[in-house]
Amino acid sequence: MKKMLIIMAILFIATNLNAQWFLGGEIGLNVNNRAENIVENNTDLTRNRTEVGFLIAPKAGYFFNKKFALGLNLSVGSTFRIGYSNPSIKYKEYFANWGVFPFVKYTVLTYKKFHLALEGRTGVGGAHSFYKIGEDKTEKGYNVFAIGVFNITPILGFNLNDHLLFEAGLYFLNVGYNIDIFRDEANYPYSFVKNSINHNFNIGFNSSSILVLTQLKFGVAYKF
Repeated sequence: MKKMLIIMAILFIATNLNAQWFLGGEIGLNVNNRAENIVENNTDLTRNRTEVGFLIAPKAGYFFNKKFALGLNLSVGSTFRIGYSNPSIKYKEYFANWGVFPFVKYTVLTYKKFHLALEGRTGVGGAHSFYKIGEDKTEKGYNVFAIGVFNITPILGFNLNDHLLFEAGLYFLNVGYNIDIFRDEANYPYSFVKNSINHNFNIGFNSSSILVLTQLKFGVAYKF
């Protein structure tokens, strides 16, 4: 029995020899310009829009070793849209976004102080919209509740030293499956969002889910 306890203690120490808690955060940016088809008052319309979004995302977790880490990521942000509807009616939209994401990260390649990792996330998020059409006053739009079934993103990292880590999340290469649940309680004028459920399997830039709004994230983490 004594030998068994000694072996278990040695295995525990060996497994956690490089274990470290970490605390950090990320900032994200999204810039997008695209045309989309909508239905308004039973009429097919084309909207051209420009979208700019940003977020702040604190994160914390635990490195079990040099390759494997678990953590929790929180995010809050805003997205602004300006566009024209077929083609002369100007509209503006504003979104307040939030999210909660447990994640697991595994380093697949290391070269000197650089590394490439894959980060897998699940979680939930939401968005609350406000809109203005032409010279009308700003109105409350629709709400979205999103379920992130899975998202996998490549992460580029640089270890400045044993404690300080810089990372860039390549979210334009994200692969994932998300479910967005739209609820319109304010007669939002575009019928494609009225009380609908969208299943979004995405690769890279083609995602329309609110959970994959950011193309790039830059972050820093401190290992204790």
